[in-house]
Amino acid sequence: MVSQAGLTASFVNSSSLGGGVWQFNYNLTLADDDQLDPAAIAGAMCTTGGAPAPCTPSTTFATIYDIPNLVLNSSIPTPSVGANPGWGVVTQLIGITPVTSQGGNVNPPNGDNSSVMNVTFYYTGSTIYCGGVVNPSHGCVGTYQSVFTGFSLDASGSTGKTTLGSYTSQVTNSDLHNTQGQNGINAVNYASGSVLIPIAGVPEPGTITLLGLGLVALGFAGRKKISR
Repeated sequence: MVSQAGLTASFVNSSSLGGGVWQFNYNLTLADDDQLDPAAIAGAMCTTGGAPAPCTPSTTFATIYDIPNLVLNSSIPTPSVGANPGWGVVTQLIGITPVTSQGGNVNPPNGDNSSVMNVTFYYTGSTIYCGGVVNPSHGCVGTYQSVFTGFSLDASGSTGKTTLGSYTSQVTNSDLHNTQGQNGINAVNYASGSVLIPIAGVPEPGTITLLGLGLVALGFAGRKKISR
């Protein structure tokens, strides 16, 4: 059964970078019984549209689906994990999606369009981060930090406005791992939910003008043909 505890992706704000490119900023938040601990769930399974396979590049991640006009530029960089140590990012047309121990996909609620790029922020660091406040009952021994900020992606042809998109994620379940001795896919917390993403870009004013002129020309051509 899919747990709604887990790493949550949430939209923070957007800012113009000029030239019709906007940066969209996100937070990733651990639930109280989550921990960032990829080694604990080594062997967890994922899919990228095919058969389930060990998650690559990491078992610990959040995928945000279907980003229109995503800007890919390693020199800026975008997408970016900001100053978060141990984090990385990959992009793909079919998003990295968790598979539960029962073999079912943790599907994004708004689907995954295979022609629109997805962004996966993943953690491979050695530091164990514990979600929530200090709670010995979860058994997590590490650095307590729930919210990770500074994740971002850029979209071109944008107005900075957002629409409803999807994310999925998986992290280590502290209770299952620390108090029940579970590892791998049996110690995973999954999440699937909605998140705000960029609205697809709109034509520039010049493009709209040219389109209008083209339609006018077609109208004249149509009348001329009829008159004959």
